[in-house]
Amino acid sequence: MNIALLGSTGSVGKNALKVIDSFADLKVTVLAAKQNATLLYEQAVRYRPKMVVIYDEKKRKDLAKALPFTQVVSGLDGLMESVRLSDVDAAVFALSGSKAVGPCLAALEEGKRILLANKEILVSAGSLIMQACERKNGLILPIDSEHAAIHQCLRSGKKSELKKIILTASGGPFFRYSKEELSAVTLAQALKHPKWSMGSKITIDSSTLMNKGLEIIEAMHLFSLKPEEISVVVHPESIVHSFVEYRDGNLIAQLAEPDMKIPLQYALTYPERREIKKSSFSFVENPSLTFYAPDRKAFPCLALAEKALREKSSFSCALNAANETLVERFLQEKISWKEIGEKLEEILSLHQSRDLLSLYDVRQVDLEARSKALEV
Repeated sequence: MNIALLGSTGSVGKNALKVIDSFADLKVTVLAAKQNATLLYEQAVRYRPKMVVIYDEKKRKDLAKALPFTQVVSGLDGLMESVRLSDVDAAVFALSGSKAVGPCLAALEEGKRILLANKEILVSAGSLIMQACERKNGLILPIDSEHAAIHQCLRSGKKSELKKIILTASGGPFFRYSKEELSAVTLAQALKHPKWSMGSKITIDSSTLMNKGLEIIEAMHLFSLKPEEISVVVHPESIVHSFVEYRDGNLIAQLAEPDMKIPLQYALTYPERREIKKSSFSFVENPSLTFYAPDRKAFPCLALAEKALREKSSFSCALNAANETLVERFLQEKISWKEIGEKLEEILSLHQSRDLLSLYDVRQVDLEARSKALEV
């Protein structure tokens, strides 16, 4: 299988390459990154892809000189071109942000298999994406651990037999923090996740529980669920990656060590289950699995995402765009951690929801929400 790896220099992308290295029938055809030109160059030299994409045009010119054996393109147009290549079979969306909506639609229209690590795509434009997938008889496989878990658990029964899914959340670095402690959160603290090594944006989202909020919206689209069929529990050990409850009372759970390569290999080699080079999980060494209700007052981003789940239409698109902008402002230390949720609630209280019938509609709502998030 020939793979376009979009986001190759991030944590998901680097782990994907480790999985690809294990199987001779997996080949890298495209490598794409936002700005890490140094690592992208090193990856291109090793994997010799047909195309390399870097978002910045100036860096494209430098890479093109350094990589004469491959085509180097840039920007959103470059991403669109890369997923349309005839010898790309599957596109791994490991880059973050709603800018990936267009390339994902393009890949689906070209009949490519989608391996999805980017939550913002379905949160921003879930209906459009799933309609394109159905129209083209396509396949979208989740890479993040929770949705990969649900995908596997749902293979145990019929959709008509489902009662609900239960997504697990680690709780992030601030689980059980007091109100006073949350008011004093620093950037360094928020960037230190207790279980996962991830990019800065998703790590901050995990600290506010927005990451889980985005996941419930993604799950609704990905698995054709109703809002009442989705719930969340905090599971600090991050061993149970999610559950499915069937109407006959049976609960099916997927368990594994918190290792990104496991869900990546599941998606990259689906529908096979190939051997992975690691020791078996030990229940003896992990004797305690605990679960707690999330605190929506302390972490209002989760409650806002659940509201978006019920509202549907453009609400979730605005939620995602505003959150991306507010997280960036926090990373630049222009607002506090607590202000992410406070300002997001203010922005969404003013949002006039409307239907998203095209990619243009998605981009308009996205731009409006980002503009508001820069003003508040």
